[in-house]
Amino acid sequence: DAWVTPPSYTGKPPIFLTADANQAIPTFTVPEGSDVSLRVTGGSGEETLGYADKNGNSRAIDPAAPQAAAKPAASPATPSKVRQFTSKLTGDGTLTLTSGEDQLGRWAFAVVPDKPPQIRFVGEPKRAANGAFELNYQIDDDYGAATAKAVFALADPQAPNARPLYGASEMPLTLPRRGGKSNAARTSKDLTEHVWAGSSIKLTLVATDDAGHTASSETKTLLMPERPFANPLARAVIEQRRLLALDANAKPRVLDLMDAITLRPEDTFDNMSHYLAIMSARTRLKMADSDDQLRSEVSYLWE
Repeated sequence: DAWVTPPSYTGKPPIFLTADANQAIPTFTVPEGSDVSLRVTGGSGEETLGYADKNGNSRAIDPAAPQAAAKPAASPATPSKVRQFTSKLTGDGTLTLTSGEDQLGRWAFAVVPDKPPQIRFVGEPKRAANGAFELNYQIDDDYGAATAKAVFALADPQAPNARPLYGASEMPLTLPRRGGKSNAARTSKDLTEHVWAGSSIKLTLVATDDAGHTASSETKTLLMPERPFANPLARAVIEQRRLLALDANAKPRVLDLMDAITLRPEDTFDNMSHYLAIMSARTRLKMADSDDQLRSEVSYLWE
């Protein structure tokens, strides 16, 4: 028996090479990465299998090791008469089964390459009516992409000694429905709480297919959406939060800014509970001596 099993993500059914209906097929067309399997039962046990590519380069396909079967201790061991071969098809070629000088079977294959995906923006990234960050894009792949994501990076260069508290950010993207009429998709997410909100960023879309091929879109530079604050005090606190998130070394500067806005609380604060909250944040920040504690302070400043 001989058969080919295409990768599951292709949606293609197995092909039985030794079926009567397939005996007249000169060349089998199969997806790249398909597994070809061959089982010889009742033969001599000396059968060999080889694969020759279109350039004539040949390679031997070793049989799988026979599985040991449980037998009574008194039973003599007998050589296995079943030989199982399995290999992956990655290029055009011919599979040949031989036993000594005799050719027992021969099958030719045309392997369809798995093309890398393509991903591109459809329109410009925008802010949706509900304030969420909205991306429209198109992903093309011969069998459909497996994953996709939006990758964010800061556009403005940081100081040489900067110590960011957060690394590059990623956002999973919704995939188009496999087999659908359109390969367009849309993803929206509220990014206004992100520590980079209000910063200039570089945005790239990345798609990966099931074969492991990866493709990227063009890179766009834009401002990450931020929540608009009418209160000047709130805007100042959010800016301090952003400075600290972008560089832990900015801690002394953020402390100075907090001192500046709390210098004359009776002139700056309408609600003294806000003053007490900022003083609490200042105390927490001054005592923070690790990146984890500084990240906790960044979260506290948003609250």
